[in-house]
Amino acid sequence: MSTPAADQPDPIRDVQDVLYPLVCAYQLTFMAGLKEPHPAGREALAPVLGLLLEQIFFDLHEPLLALVRGWTRSLLFREQLATLRYHDALESLAMSAFGDIAAALPTCDLQPDKNIVGYLIQIARHGLYDQERSIYEGIERRHLNRSSPPALHETAAMWPRPADIIHGVWDNTGLQEPEDPASAELEDQIIGQYDDQQIRQAAAAFLRTALADRDQQIVAMRLFIEPPSPFETIDQALGNGWTAASVRQRYHRTLARLRRHLADKGLIDSTK
Repeated sequence: MSTPAADQPDPIRDVQDVLYPLVCAYQLTFMAGLKEPHPAGREALAPVLGLLLEQIFFDLHEPLLALVRGWTRSLLFREQLATLRYHDALESLAMSAFGDIAAALPTCDLQPDKNIVGYLIQIARHGLYDQERSIYEGIERRHLNRSSPPALHETAAMWPRPADIIHGVWDNTGLQEPEDPASAELEDQIIGQYDDQQIRQAAAAFLRTALADRDQQIVAMRLFIEPPSPFETIDQALGNGWTAASVRQRYHRTLARLRRHLADKGLIDSTK
């Protein structure tokens, strides 16, 4: 039996490498919001949380769809079909399952060398079981009370249609930052080629193995979400001892290291 070549991209490892800094950045920002005493400060962090959560959902989208495809005979899925087409019902159930992941993210303890995707999908699976049991128990209670059979479409109406979700999960308008001339060219070079699977895998592996957690979190909040988080907001999330200038300097150094790493592998042109 043939085995994949060692240098072939591994989509699962790729997602794992990206998810770890994203979740760490989300937890960091979430805790900063809890500690922030001023409403204006919490409002500044809220869009960043939404963007990070949206990107985590995007990276988990395919595993979530694979999960909910195994639930097409459930009462839970029948509720979705009462008002949605089959594909939209799958998407809606996947988003519902992600809601349990989102609720667990602030306190979940992830290890970068463990199966992060499997861990988060297990949380979603448990959530689906809880929802299915709740529906079944509700039906049983109504039968015991000799009430009319349940209208399955009522619960389905609680879940949003995919078409109603802006940018996939949440609206991320209102978070803009003027272009930073010092890093724009380097960011454009990396982001412009990031759709290349080899570049994406090499960059994700470098970020996971070569950077401290704080550097991973800064990169996640700048490079992994669109639009990038302002340096002032990252500084606020990191807490005492950080300034926007120090975050900017740390980020530029990290990008320079990443560029050299990709150039050494022959994946980008270091002369540009």
